Amino acid sequence: MRIGQLADRLEGAGNRLAAGAGALADTDPGAAAFGADQPGRLGAVGRMLHQGCSAALGGREREAAAHGARLVDAADLLRTAAARYGQADAAARSRNEIEGP
Repeated sequence: MRIGQLADRLEGAGNRLAAGAGALADTDPGAAAFGADQPGRLGAVGRMLHQGCSAALGGREREAAAHGARLVDAADLLRTAAARYGQADAAARSRNEIEGP
């Protein structure tokens, strides 16, 4: 696999991860699943549980988006390194052609 192909795969994975991060919010089953719609103490506990679940999902969503962005940044850095390596290789090849063996 060439460096450019690896960078493309990293970028694709980062974009998919960032796009999929938004889907985490869709996994929230709603307050009723925790009994938050019940009266009294049971409802209060259900609301607290739902708040905790929502906060956790939101945190994971932000983390997934941040990791996706990091992968895209890594792909960009990899492309930059590959381009500079190519420039150094071309310069070395040019020097060898001029100077000889």
